[in-house]
Amino acid sequence: MSVTSPVPPAVRPAGTSPGPSRLGYWIGGGLVAAAFLGAAVWVVLAFFGLMSQVNGFQRMTVPGTATVQVTQAATRVLYFEGPRTAAPVGQLGIRVTGPGGNAVAVAAYHGDLRYDVPGESGRVGKAIASFHAAAAGDYRISAGPATTGTGGTLAVGDDVMWNVAPHIAGAGAVFLAGAGAGLTLIIITGVRRSAARR
Repeated sequence: MSVTSPVPPAVRPAGTSPGPSRLGYWIGGGLVAAAFLGAAVWVVLAFFGLMSQVNGFQRMTVPGTATVQVTQAATRVLYFEGPRTAAPVGQLGIRVTGPGGNAVAVAAYHGDLRYDVPGESGRVGKAIASFHAAAAGDYRISAGPATTGTGGTLAVGDDVMWNVAPHIAGAGAVFLAGAGAGLTLIIITGVRRSAARR
């Protein structure tokens, strides 16, 4: 009768790694952190750019009449700036006259576009109308009191939504790409290390 001796378990030499390195965890975590910071910085810069643009709007008191200068053909948006707690703005009776004295069509703004008025706590600007300036020149704008009886300021400028949206989309893409790559690397490293231990 022969006796088979049990095979001793393999002994890993001292100082050797138990499997794939943990470096993947560090790199993956770094990618996630970099993606978050990069997206955050992009959003902050976009915010300051928006505030700078809003500060540059031409403004008039409502009710009132003012002349705004348009340097090139473009669509201009009219924003009503008033107290945050004020009732919704009604019809302002806005009328626009072009450089040649002709009436310019004014259309209601579709959508809910708002911003906090820089330097004026508690005041909010809301896009309410727009007009197309077909040529550069001076445009005369008149606005009567709102039907709610709320006075305020009428600001005239670009559609800030079209300027902000690309930055928000870009920051989101940076975060998704970086965070996705980092999380993928972390998962792969975890799976490889788990398989090595088995």
